[in-house]
Amino acid sequence: MGIIYNIRKEEKMEVIKVSVIVPVYNVEEYIEECIESIINQTLKEIEIIIVNDGTKDNSMKKIEKYLSDPRIILINKENGGISSARNAGLKIARGEYVTFIDSDDFIKSTMLEELYNQSIGFEIIFSDFVFYNNNSKKIEDSVRTHLKLKKINGMKGSYIYPEGNVVVWGKLYRTDFLKKNNLFFKEGIIHEDELFTIQSYFLAKKIQQVEEQSYCYRIARQGSIMNSSQKEKHMLAYEVIANELGKFRNNFKENSFEELRLYIYEKYYEGFAASFINKEISKEEIKGFEKRVKRIWEEESFSEFEKKIFKEDIKKVIKYKQYFYINIFDSFYWKNKLLTKKIFRRIIEGKVKSTFKKLFRYKMEI
Repeated sequence: MGIIYNIRKEEKMEVIKVSVIVPVYNVEEYIEECIESIINQTLKEIEIIIVNDGTKDNSMKKIEKYLSDPRIILINKENGGISSARNAGLKIARGEYVTFIDSDDFIKSTMLEELYNQSIGFEIIFSDFVFYNNNSKKIEDSVRTHLKLKKINGMKGSYIYPEGNVVVWGKLYRTDFLKKNNLFFKEGIIHEDELFTIQSYFLAKKIQQVEEQSYCYRIARQGSIMNSSQKEKHMLAYEVIANELGKFRNNFKENSFEELRLYIYEKYYEGFAASFINKEISKEEIKGFEKRVKRIWEEESFSEFEKKIFKEDIKKVIKYKQYFYINIFDSFYWKNKLLTKKIFRRIIEGKVKSTFKKLFRYKMEI
């Protein structure tokens, strides 16, 4: 089965403010709540692109009753994964902005209007979100903190900490921004949001945050990808992300700030991938990382704000997995306050744990 489009051209709107892309695969229990939350948006100038990614359950039967809505476009395609489905929708999106909604989630009725009304001049705009517990059927009080920066107000994308905000849902992306930069999802991997988010942030000149809790992310759902314990898939995904970030960095000649940040994230994902199979990163690789960071830091004149961002990035890499083998006694780290006593203690604890692991492995082998 190839890609089949069901477009109601006779009722096509002249102005489409937001294209909503919804990939559908085996979500019959949740799809109605998702679609109804989109259809009932207070912003009416939208198109709803439903991508049937070869679903095998009754999801499409439940969607049939909504197809009379002239704003809905249906794409039927062979199963290719969520990245493939999102890309199929993105290629035909006609809205000024595009948003992605997972088919097991739902959104507040005013979300699109709230975001769109504050979107002028921004390539990316987003709101906060809440967790919806699928077992208790209640919205959790806790809200994931998107960013370590307290407020995003027209900030350059490369200044934002992606950590905790690597998802693509709950955001509006200017469509011409995505297409101009050929920003599509990497197919064939999980954690596809992370690569897309980092690339889009670094290419965005201005990003806006709206202080609303508009997206309801469903947790405690059986069968979701993120409930999987398949280590190889996670490892492969992070290896691909690291490789793609390396290629992206080589073509991204903006300035040394962006170049260094991308390099740090590239190495972060390399270390993360290695951790899934307990692969040791060579000391030579780590020394190379250390040498490059020190050289760029000392040669360039970064602002205090940029240094603050780097400190968070570098501390994250040093703390994570096997990068604690870095030369922590080098005065460079203490002088620039990249290490604190708390982080130093965690590094030492990590070394001790690693030593015990090696000893245990050695004893098992003999």
